[in-house]
Amino acid sequence: MTHDRAEQINVYNMRYFSYLVVATMIFGTALTSCKKNDDNQRDWLLETIIVSQYNALSDNVYQVKYVLEYDNKNRITKRIMHNYSHWIDDWGGEISPISLNYNADGCLVEYDSKWYWRDPWNQTAFFQNDNKITFTTTYYHPLGSTNGTINGELELNVQGLPVKLTSEHIESSISYAEIETRERVINLSYTATLTWQNGNLTKTIWEREDETLRYIFTDLESKELVEREESSSSGTITFTHDEKKTPFYHCNTPKWFFLWNEKYGFGSNYEYNANNIKTETIEDGSTITYEYTYNDDGFPATRTWGAASIWMEGTTTETYTYKMPAAN
Repeated sequence: MTHDRAEQINVYNMRYFSYLVVATMIFGTALTSCKKNDDNQRDWLLETIIVSQYNALSDNVYQVKYVLEYDNKNRITKRIMHNYSHWIDDWGGEISPISLNYNADGCLVEYDSKWYWRDPWNQTAFFQNDNKITFTTTYYHPLGSTNGTINGELELNVQGLPVKLTSEHIESSISYAEIETRERVINLSYTATLTWQNGNLTKTIWEREDETLRYIFTDLESKELVEREESSSSGTITFTHDEKKTPFYHCNTPKWFFLWNEKYGFGSNYEYNANNIKTETIEDGSTITYEYTYNDDGFPATRTWGAASIWMEGTTTETYTYKMPAAN
């Protein structure tokens, strides 16, 4: 459990601060169908997130800003990232945009991300059938070739919250050298069962199995398997929450998307909950504690937590700003 959670935290930090993204969540609407939300109430929508991470290992501060765009139904349509440049003491230009596309019935059907300004880096198609969301993700190398796929399914409860996640992930990479060409193929299967209470995720029980295959090419058409590794792991994570609304309380993008994004996108951090996460505890008793300040409307103004990995040791602070939604 400890290994897998540490890996999750590491992946989250890498995704959060290397290239892409945050996304977001909803609590106002249950999404067991693709019906539009008829609530026209004008309430605050999260507009920007500024993430500041102090790394004690390198004694520096990394900053990134995410700007969210919405349609007239208060659904996220785009997220843009800006890195802070200490050379010019200002935010740089737009990089790594992410787009969400909805069909005429209001269903979220496509997620598209780009590698900085280049062609798509990650594309996902979503299909909804009653209480099941199936998805297919294709990862692209920055130069254009496909190097990974994920096929999976989310099972939703009557409130539209995911109670089970299953996926099969295949990733390949080829390294070229003067003497030989090698390929590594990773097959990963993952299953998670999720428990909810009052719109908040309170427990995740997960299992994963990994298989790594290493090949050497004998010629342009043939390759030989030279090594095979297998491993499996499992564990449980429990959560507690405060009684305040999350920054994404009035966002009408479906909650299941944010859980998918946390696992396979580029790392939100529990924004699918109704209330803000306070603690995250794994089986060995290790706990991450989240601290908040709130604005006059009761929404989080900042969130701070500490984390450690092989890349960093320090604290992360998110600062939130809000806007009123556009009139319908």
